Amino acid sequence: MDELLDKARSDIERVTPAQLAELMNNTDDDDSLLVIDVRERPDRERTGIIPGSVNIPLIVLEWRCDPTSPHAHPAVRSHQQQLVMVCNQGYSSSLAAASVKRLGFDQVADLTDGIAGWAAAGLPLAPPEQLP
Repeated sequence: MDELLDKARSDIERVTPAQLAELMNNTDDDDSLLVIDVRERPDRERTGIIPGSVNIPLIVLEWRCDPTSPHAHPAVRSHQQQLVMVCNQGYSSSLAAASVKRLGFDQVADLTDGIAGWAAAGLPLAPPEQLP
């Protein structure tokens, strides 16, 4: 597993919670930065989410992140967007970011230490979107 993570991380950028917060605060164009939470609903409900993030679970990540797919998430508009993947601890998000990079995105990163690191840094969390 360590080799797989090392390979994935060699092809992506990793950002700290403080760096992501700064990116989010300094992004003028709402379409240029997209924070994608790849966690499943129970995890999002347990810990909360990064305000402004969208949820695209790992199981459908590639289909929902391909802007040319009829199943693309509406927030994914082009391969020029900067994407930052978020998970619980920063492991699944590394693999997710590497996978999405292979779809043709140049600016892909993952959040080091995941949502746990975000919370530990004292950054804001919001309740997850209400699902029926």
